[in-house]
Amino acid sequence: MATLWVGVGAACTEAPPGGSPDTGVVADVGADGGVDAEIDTGVMPTDAEVDAGIADAAEDGGAEVDGGPLDAGADAGTDGGLTCWSCHGANGNPAPPTDLQGRSDPALPTVGAHASHMAPRVFYRSGECADCHLVPAAVDDPGHVDPAPADLTWGPVPGAGGVAPSYVNGTCEVYCHGVSLNGGTNVNPSWTAAGQQTVVCGSCHGVPPPPPHPELQTLECGGCHPFSGLFPIDAARHVDGVLDVTLGCTACHGSGSDPAPPLDTQGRSATTFLTVGAHQAHLAPSPLSRDPVCSDCHLVPTAVGDPGHLGPAPAELEWGAVAQADNAVPSYDGTDGGCDVYCHGSTLSGGSNPRPIWNQVGAGQAACGACHGLPPPAPHPAVSGASCGPCHPFNGFIPDQPERHIDGILDVAVQCNTCHGSAANDAPPADTQGRTATTFRTVGAHQTHLSPGAHRTGRCADCHVVPTDVADPGHIDVAPAELTWGAVPQADGVNPAYAGNGTCTVYCHGASLSGGTNTTPTWNVVGAGEAACGACHGVPPPLPHPQVAASDCGPCHPFSGVTPDDPLRHVDGILDVAQGCTSCHGTGNDPAPPLDLSGGSATTSRGVGAHQSHLNAGPLADAVACAECHVVPLQVTSPGHLDGDGMAELNFGGLATHDGANASYNGATCTAYCHGATLAGGTNTQPTWTSVGTGEAACGACHGLPPPAPHPANPQCDTCHGAVVNAQLQIIDTSLHINGTVEALAQCGSCHGLPPATGAHLTHAGLAVAQYGALGTAADLTSPTGYAFGCGHCHPRDSSQHLNGGLAQVVLYDPSAPAGSLKALNPPTASYVPGPVTNTDAFGLSYTEGTCSDVYCHSRVDTTSSAPAVPGVDFPFTGYPIAYQPPPSVTRARGYTAVGWGQSLVCGDCHGFPARGAHPTVRDATGESHAFLRGDGQEVLHMFNHGFAPVPCRACHASTVEVSGAYTRTALGVTTVQAVPIGSFAAHVNGDVEVVFDGQNVIPYGPVSVSLAGAAWDPATRTCTNVGCHKLQTAVPFGNPYRTQVTPECNQCHRM
Repeated sequence: MATLWVGVGAACTEAPPGGSPDTGVVADVGADGGVDAEIDTGVMPTDAEVDAGIADAAEDGGAEVDGGPLDAGADAGTDGGLTCWSCHGANGNPAPPTDLQGRSDPALPTVGAHASHMAPRVFYRSGECADCHLVPAAVDDPGHVDPAPADLTWGPVPGAGGVAPSYVNGTCEVYCHGVSLNGGTNVNPSWTAAGQQTVVCGSCHGVPPPPPHPELQTLECGGCHPFSGLFPIDAARHVDGVLDVTLGCTACHGSGSDPAPPLDTQGRSATTFLTVGAHQAHLAPSPLSRDPVCSDCHLVPTAVGDPGHLGPAPAELEWGAVAQADNAVPSYDGTDGGCDVYCHGSTLSGGSNPRPIWNQVGAGQAACGACHGLPPPAPHPAVSGASCGPCHPFNGFIPDQPERHIDGILDVAVQCNTCHGSAANDAPPADTQGRTATTFRTVGAHQTHLSPGAHRTGRCADCHVVPTDVADPGHIDVAPAELTWGAVPQADGVNPAYAGNGTCTVYCHGASLSGGTNTTPTWNVVGAGEAACGACHGVPPPLPHPQVAASDCGPCHPFSGVTPDDPLRHVDGILDVAQGCTSCHGTGNDPAPPLDLSGGSATTSRGVGAHQSHLNAGPLADAVACAECHVVPLQVTSPGHLDGDGMAELNFGGLATHDGANASYNGATCTAYCHGATLAGGTNTQPTWTSVGTGEAACGACHGLPPPAPHPANPQCDTCHGAVVNAQLQIIDTSLHINGTVEALAQCGSCHGLPPATGAHLTHAGLAVAQYGALGTAADLTSPTGYAFGCGHCHPRDSSQHLNGGLAQVVLYDPSAPAGSLKALNPPTASYVPGPVTNTDAFGLSYTEGTCSDVYCHSRVDTTSSAPAVPGVDFPFTGYPIAYQPPPSVTRARGYTAVGWGQSLVCGDCHGFPARGAHPTVRDATGESHAFLRGDGQEVLHMFNHGFAPVPCRACHASTVEVSGAYTRTALGVTTVQAVPIGSFAAHVNGDVEVVFDGQNVIPYGPVSVSLAGAAWDPATRTCTNVGCHKLQTAVPFGNPYRTQVTPECNQCHRM
C-alpha cells in the first residue's frame, strides 16, 4: 500500500496498490504515485494526470516518476481536481460520515447528525452545508483548512424567527428545531444522538401548538398550511424559516363563506356560547336594517398573523363608526353579555331593550320598539306607531332602503309643514298637535304674519331660529317654541319681548314709534285691528313729525305710505323717506327757504330771512354752505333734525367762527366772521337777519375801506389784494373773498420798497431778500457785491409790531436776539433818535432821517495802557519773548460813532484809518501795534514802517480789502491813507475782525520786498507767527511795548 498526504492538517491514509474500484470517493494512489480524485476505475493514471492533479513534490530536475520524463517545473497551486468529499463525506455527499479521519460513528461530534440533515426528506426541507458552515469557494479559502473543530457560521434558516443560533454541550438551539415555536417536545436535540431520537411531528412545535393557535379537533394541519402541513405538498417549504398560511377567516371560525360563528374557534355552534352568540343574527341579511360588518365590533386583520389577531381569548372589541354614532360610548359586559351600542338605541329614547344580551338570540332584540319608542317620546311628534314612513321614508316602519336604517345617520325627509303649518306655509295652523284655533298660543297670529298684506310679510326667522336640519340642536325639544328675535323686531333699538299674558313688544308693531293705538298687541287675539293704520304709529305721528293730513303719507314715504308702492319696504326695520331737503323747506333744487316749514316766503319771516342771499353766489362771495350755520343731517331722521321745537338749531361752522369770531344769533342780528366780527372799520358788522337788500353786503359794511391803522391808509385794495379785487374795487375772484383767509400778496414790496429807497436802506440792504425780522448778513450769500443786512437788525423781530400804525419802528437793542447775530452785539444803550423832519416815500409811508448811536456796526476798539517797565533796567532782560515784570496793564473798550441816517461814510468814520494809539492814553504802543504817536508827535510802528511805505491794510486784512490806498506823510511821519473800497462785504461788519495775511503780494520794505506767505494769526493769544517783516522773530504778540531807545524792544523785530 502507498501512503498519501491529502491536505494541510489532514491525516495520511493508505490505499491499496494499483487501486481498486470503491463504492465511495477515495484518494486512490496508483503505481506512479498519481492521485485519482474520481471514483476509482482501476485504471492507472498517466504522469500528465498526476501533474494536473497535485502539486509535484519533487524539485525540478528530480528523478522520473513511473518511468516518465522529468517534471519540467514545480507545480505552485493546490490540486484543482479535489472535491469536498475528497476529505469528508462520501459518495457525492460532503457531509460525514466519514469525517476527516475516516470515522463514521454518529456518536462522534465530527460525524453526529450530518447525514440526517443532508439526506433528502419527505416532510421537511433537506439541510444545507451553508445552514451551519461557511462553504468555501476553494479548498484554500481562509478559515477552511485550519485547526479543528469546524467553524459554525449559521445561515438564515437557523436564525429565522429572531433566534440566536448556538451549539453548546452537544445540543443545538436553532429555529429549525422549534426554539421560537410553542409546544415542541424536543426543541434542543443532541447532535450526537442521531437515530436515537426520531424527528416526528410535535418534536419542534405542538400538534397543534397551544393557544393562541386554534384548538383543532383533528390534525388537519393542511387546511391552513397546505405546503408544509401534516403531509406537506412541498417538503422544501417546511422548516424553511417561513410560516406558510393560506387560510381565510372561515378556516378558524364561521362556516362556508361567512366568517362569523358558528362555528367558533373551538368548533362550537350553540348561540348560548358567548363566542357564538348573535354573530349570525347580525351578519345575516335583514329586511329592516343595514347588515352589520365585522369591523363594527372588531379590528379585521389584513393577514392571519397581524398583531393582536391570534392572541389569547376572548376576541378584542374595537368599536367602529356606527357603534359609536350619535356620541354613543359602546361597551360590552362579559359577565352577563349585555351590549350598549348606538345600533340598539343606547342614545335613543323609549326603546324596550336598548341593552340586549349577546347570547340570548331571537328574543325580540331587533323588533320595532326595542331600540327606540314607537314613536319615541317627546319632543318627537306623537304620531301613531305605524306612521314612521312619512318622515323617515328610507328607514321607516317597513324601510324602502334597509341599508339606511341603523347606519349612524338619522334620515328625515320631512319639510317644516310636516309637523306644523299646512300646504300653504310652514306656520300654524296646524300646530304640532294638529290644532288650528287662533286662540291657542301655538297657533295665534302666525298666519296673519306670514300672509301677504300692506307690509312686509313676516318670516319665521323674525321670531325663531330656523333650523337647517330637523335634528338641529334646540329644534325638537320641550315646548314652548323658543323666541330668538331677528333683526326687524329689534330695529330702531327695540328690546323685543313676549309677555306671559300673550302680548308682544316689537319694532314691527311700533314699540319705538309714537302715537300708535295698539303697539303691544295680544298674540292670540286675531283680527282686532292690530295691523290697521294708526295701530303702530300716529297718522300722522305727533311732533316733531310734520303734521300732514292722514292720507298724505305718500309724498314722503312713497314706498310704504298709506297705500304702499312696495309693501316689502313697510315694517322692514328701515324708515324710507324718499324726499330731499326741499320736501320740507326750500324750493326746486334749493333747500334754503323760501319756502319755510310753514310754507311762508317773506324775508321778514325769520324762517325765511336772508337764506337765499347766503346760499346763492353773489358779486362779492361764493355761496355759503348750509353747514356754516346748521348741522346738515345725513338723513331726515338724524338726531336733532326733526325735534319738534319749531326752531332750527344754529351750529356755526369753521368759516363763521374763523379768526376767533364768537358767532351768534340773538333772534334778530347775526355776529359772524363772514360779516366782519373780527375786522375793523365795517359799517354793519351785525346785520339783521330779516333785513334783506339794505346794503349788508356792500364794500365797507364788514371792514373799513381801507381798514383803519395799523392797516396802511391806502384805498387801492388791489395793491395788496390784487388776486381778489381790481383797481375799480370789483371782486374778481369770489372764491378768495370771505373764505377765512386774508388773500394778500405775501411780499414786502407790496407796501413799501424792497428795500425802501430812503436814507441808507440801499446801502445796508442792497442785496437782501427781505424777510420780516431777518438777521442775515452778506456772509450768508455767495460772492456778495454789497451789504445784505436783514430787516431785523434795525426793526422789531416781533410780527405784532408790523402794520401797527405810526412810523416804522426802529429797535436796535433786543435782549432776545440770538447769540452770534450782529444785533446781539449791540449794548442796551443802542438807540435811534428820529430826525426833526417827517418825509413821505413813494408808497405814502412816513419816515425821518434820524441818528443811530451805540451800534456795533459803527464801532471800534479803544485801547488804554500803563507805562511798561524797561527791560534791563526795571527787571532783568533774559531774552525773547520779553517777560515784563510787572506786566503792563492794557484795557480795551468798544467805542461807538453816532451815524446819521443817510450819512455817507468812509473807513475812518467808524474806526481809525489807520487805527493808532497815542501818548499818553496808550503808553509806548502797549496794546496797540497798528500805529503809535509818541509824546513828541513822531509816529512809529506799521504806519511809519521805518520811513518806508506804510504797511497797507490788505497786508493783514486781505479777506476784507484787496488794494492799497495812496498815502501822505508829515515830517514827523504821521501818515494819512486814502480810503479804499471794501473787497469782500461778507468779511466786513460780520461780528469778527478777520486777520488774513496777503500771501499773494509782497510788502515793500525799503530796497527789498517781504512776502507774507506762510504767516498766521492766533486770535486766542493775539500773536503773529512766520511774518517775514519781523526778521529773526518767529512769534510776535500784537501790542508789545515798543520804544526805539530801549534796545531789547527795538530789536524784537529786527535784532541783528
